[in-house]
Amino acid sequence: MRYALVAARRDRIDSSPMEGGPSTLQFSDGGAGSSAAHRRGAAYVVLSADSAQPLASPQFVSLAALDELTVGRGAELRFESQGARSMTLRVPDGWASTQHARFHRRGAMWSLEDCGSSNGTWLDGKPLEGDGFLQDGSCVEIGKSFLVFRAGVGSQLGDSAMGAPFERSGGDLCTLSVALHDTYAALLRLAASPVSVLLLGESGIGKEVAARAVHRASGRVGPFVAINCGALSPTLIDAELFGHKKGAFTGASEASPGLIAWADGGTLFLDEIAELPPAAQVKLLRVLQEREVLPVGGVRPVPVDLRVVAATCEPLPGLVEAGDFRTDLYARVAAYTCSLPPLRERREDLGLLIGTLLRRLAPERAPTLSFHRSAMRSFFQYPWPLNIRELEQTLSVMLALDAGPELRPQSVPDRVRSVRPSGVPPSSISSAPDEPLQRQLRDQLERHRGNVSAVARDMNKARVQIRRWCKRFELDPESFR
Repeated sequence: MRYALVAARRDRIDSSPMEGGPSTLQFSDGGAGSSAAHRRGAAYVVLSADSAQPLASPQFVSLAALDELTVGRGAELRFESQGARSMTLRVPDGWASTQHARFHRRGAMWSLEDCGSSNGTWLDGKPLEGDGFLQDGSCVEIGKSFLVFRAGVGSQLGDSAMGAPFERSGGDLCTLSVALHDTYAALLRLAASPVSVLLLGESGIGKEVAARAVHRASGRVGPFVAINCGALSPTLIDAELFGHKKGAFTGASEASPGLIAWADGGTLFLDEIAELPPAAQVKLLRVLQEREVLPVGGVRPVPVDLRVVAATCEPLPGLVEAGDFRTDLYARVAAYTCSLPPLRERREDLGLLIGTLLRRLAPERAPTLSFHRSAMRSFFQYPWPLNIRELEQTLSVMLALDAGPELRPQSVPDRVRSVRPSGVPPSSISSAPDEPLQRQLRDQLERHRGNVSAVARDMNKARVQIRRWCKRFELDPESFR
């Protein structure tokens, strides 16, 4: 199955309605036209997801030319200039305040402060109190919008300050990660060449998606043939790969060209190539060297014209050193080696991937779906050890459990929901001295379904005090509704 490294083209939100404002951001390839202000290592913010509108297009905001960025509610997504190095980003989020939160440059660091917002600002899954310093990958929650801060990664960017995801190969390769943009750009520059490519990375990250994109960008007229080397039958591997003549073995009632010959004129994708047995490695090496394949039972080689893209989640150089994978075959398939990052290292792409998967899993429901804010928060706090495959399965479960338009926190699988911002499971957190108050507050929130005013009346406290306690105990009133 293919996993979504990609996103379908989305309806774009005009990111530059401000008079004299920046135009839509365009990634550059680092040419002479790139601005010196956008050099490698510049910080940026990604408006990754809106839990109320999960299909909305994510946006990229460069901080390279700014010392301050304020985020607040607006009728449409737009920039407003507040001075030479100060801007306001307006987001169409009804839960955000007009002046909600502010990013500040502090020397080489960036900090975040809440601007007295009505609903508060969350940083990495916790309510923000005072200023908080940002780390690469920090998640900022403003209203129902989720932003990801990145710093010290990526390539040179275009001169513009804001824009939509990088897309290439007809939208097959799409990302808001500047580092991943570099990887995609290099892959597509190599696509038209005959150079073999080895894709490395964990299971479930979408290596086949990248391989198919390389094939489509290559201009080769033949088919894309994908082979899972770990799923080949040990007794029939030669016949499956290299083909066979009629009568070559018991049961060979008809001749077959084999999978490699099917890729003639196109691209051969060897997934999990580390699982290929030693005997098959020898024969594959000859195919790649001589560009011809000898079917089982045949005496005359058949010429093949193909381009090879291989993939593995195993440490192939280590297997070569241990003698479990042939050095000469490794040299053939690894002319260009490319490592694709796991999902936990591309947090800014979560919104992009969620939208893509919702369109595929529930095409009719997707336009009307929304997420409860706590459910979306769980997605941004969870490390996704099984990558995009696990993200897809999680969304499938939630869609099955929730028939209505909102995907609720109760439908989030326990393994995803149970991760606290500190990464410590709830069962290992010791009881605090004020646990009775926390339990009483939770009971009141459950009884009044998150109505803070009703809780305040029952407890004979001011609403502001109830909200302070909610922040202290990390209780979101909205999650009780």
